[in-house]
Amino acid sequence: MLGFSAEEGEAAPAPAPTRRKSKTKDKDDDSVNMEKGENGVYVVRCDSNCSDSSRGSCRSAAGSNRSTGKSSDKTHQIDQYNDEQDNWEYNLTRYNLTFFGLFVSTTTAFYVLYFVQSSVRDYTLPIYYSSSNYDKTLQSFELAQEEVFTLPLFTLVLAFMTSGAISTSVTFIPCINTCYFDQLEKGVNLFKWFDICVSSACLNLLVATQFGVGDLNSLIPVAGLSVASAFLFYLYERINTMSGVLIQPTFKSPMVFAIIVWLFIWPTFILSAVLSNNTSTFDFGQFPTWMYGNAGCALLYSALMWLNEMLYFSGCGPWGRQGYEYAEKGQILISFVAKSAVAWLTYAFDVQGIN
Repeated sequence: MLGFSAEEGEAAPAPAPTRRKSKTKDKDDDSVNMEKGENGVYVVRCDSNCSDSSRGSCRSAAGSNRSTGKSSDKTHQIDQYNDEQDNWEYNLTRYNLTFFGLFVSTTTAFYVLYFVQSSVRDYTLPIYYSSSNYDKTLQSFELAQEEVFTLPLFTLVLAFMTSGAISTSVTFIPCINTCYFDQLEKGVNLFKWFDICVSSACLNLLVATQFGVGDLNSLIPVAGLSVASAFLFYLYERINTMSGVLIQPTFKSPMVFAIIVWLFIWPTFILSAVLSNNTSTFDFGQFPTWMYGNAGCALLYSALMWLNEMLYFSGCGPWGRQGYEYAEKGQILISFVAKSAVAWLTYAFDVQGIN
């Protein structure tokens, strides 16, 4: 898809799917399609059967319309669109740089604390493997456990904070930033989904271990289901943004399966909490409040990420006017707030033992 400058008649970068476009064809010109988005912006596009060698004629046709004074109101809207096209990458880069600074400063502080304070490094949990072995003499199964390694739990905090810092740095790293903006123009951001996969797995693993889950038979499914849920949501975005055009109505099956897969993570936390209870009735007071706070942050991280995607595809409010750019900003904000909250709660109340 090509956009054109009203003054120079030169091809502008392909518009991002953040600008929602209708599929109605303008009948004023047979060689050029003038498409109007919901925000009143017109986009010039060659016909689908227009070859690369003949795109110059489309430029000439569009320029002819402007030079002869036809569709002057559309020319004004094309200028408006090109101004937005020039600014949205700059605005998003500035937004990413702001949160990159926040991520780097916070992550650096945690790395310093990890290497300076021994209490942070000593915050560990034995990770073991359990199985039921059949005893021929007793003719029954017996539970066998073997410790595999000791996990420094704060490394999970460092992992998801580092992942967030990397995901916000893609807008200014040479070559990578070009790939980043090319993906955004198609309505997909692979860097974001890589961060979501890593962060979801680490957040859920941290919450599980804090509730006492140390068996690899449980931890591996928690990590796997977290990644699977994020990947299904990536498919939901990918399938419904084909060739940079939003598909309406959206194909919702990947989203439904992502939520179902995610729900299977939480029985691990609940069962561990119930089994660690010493009384016959479950007492929520047996766990400190900050642990429920961490679980709530992990829950909100996933839930708000889903909501952000749903609002983008529904076109509600600013998600409909600004589209993927707004959804991208929302995801960055959700990521920083949720991760920082879990990290500081873990450090302050668990590692340092503040009551």
